[in-house]
Amino acid sequence: MNGEISLVWPDIKNPVTTIRPLRLANGSSEETLRLASCHLAVLVNGCLYAVLEDGHGLRAGDILSRNLDLTRKKRGDTQEPSDQVFVRYKSIFDVRRGIGRVYGRYRVVELPELARWRMDADWLLRTSWTLHRATPETEAQFVWRADRRIEEHVHDQAESKTKALGRFRKILTLTDSTGRRNTGMIPLLCSAADRSIEARAQEIRGIGRRMDWRAVVLEYMIDQLCAECRLIRRAAQDALFAQDIFVDARTPRALRRRANRMIEYARFLGTVQVRTFSRVFAHVSSELEEVGGLMHDAASERSTESLERVRLLLEKIYRSMVLLEQHWKLEEILLVVSDHHHNVEPVSESQIRLFSRELEDVHRTLTNPDPVTNAQIDAGFDTDVLPTVVGGVLSCLTNLRDETGLNLPRLYEDLKTSCKPL
Repeated sequence: MNGEISLVWPDIKNPVTTIRPLRLANGSSEETLRLASCHLAVLVNGCLYAVLEDGHGLRAGDILSRNLDLTRKKRGDTQEPSDQVFVRYKSIFDVRRGIGRVYGRYRVVELPELARWRMDADWLLRTSWTLHRATPETEAQFVWRADRRIEEHVHDQAESKTKALGRFRKILTLTDSTGRRNTGMIPLLCSAADRSIEARAQEIRGIGRRMDWRAVVLEYMIDQLCAECRLIRRAAQDALFAQDIFVDARTPRALRRRANRMIEYARFLGTVQVRTFSRVFAHVSSELEEVGGLMHDAASERSTESLERVRLLLEKIYRSMVLLEQHWKLEEILLVVSDHHHNVEPVSESQIRLFSRELEDVHRTLTNPDPVTNAQIDAGFDTDVLPTVVGGVLSCLTNLRDETGLNLPRLYEDLKTSCKPL
């Protein structure tokens, strides 16, 4: 290995691994720890890795990032792998804040806004599945959420964003080209809009070689992991309302097909070694394995006794993924606030309003019964983390609404407190 960076996308399902020597920076100490061999997953060959095994003070899921300036400061040879100094980060979000510098409004404004847009598209997609039997209140909220996005992006010129807007406008009408009410087409429009938004995010990350390739890869990794979260949440929700599981007309074949899908998700989650995702994924992986096993038992025995346990586990899996998405939302806000905080840049009034709206959405999700499972978001969880998170979010909202002005350092610390337990 040399100082060159390999511009290759990492594969989260089939990661490339390596064993290599390195020097590890030891916090504020002047000393470095020399490691003869570390088992690592390659994120960017030569300079960015995920730790695969506990040991030497490292934990599986830590991210190691090469720092050539620090290597020179420690009088190391930047061309010699065993002499290169790496800095340890405790999560993929921490390292993104530490090294991620996509310049200009793309980093500070557009990428976080695209992430929020995709979350709206995802909510619209989930709601659209049951829109044919929705209450007038739910239908009104559906239309309002789509219309809000149109208003916020009506002046956007990027081709991929205008395509997404066109699909959102079709969603608003709830009718097809003949004027007939047609809710069946809406999930397809939501999915197409989501793909267009994702395409724009990829365009942004390719703008200019001034971007640090490590930052681009980290954004890509987070996107892929969050996409898997959404797939699993959708699979759990779909199973909860499926017509081939919790009904008398179910068949062993349908149960086995569902069971195999859950086991496939479980095996993938069990391989993820990227914190903070790995912490939640480990629990959900075991729950998915149990769901798969119980479904196979039900298929073989044609018994309904195990299916109530399946329902409870699916509800818990669903809420775990929703909770992880709230963490993602908080991390996106923290990323922008961190840029302002460290660069000592003022936060605009429009940005403050945006932060407030996003934090209010997170607070509602964490404190209100989940509309799909009709349970609190952390019902049945082993660890009670919500009081710390909710308290941090409320403190952020109080700060943002303070008539004396925004206390940016306080907002930054409150967001870190909110993110930490999740």
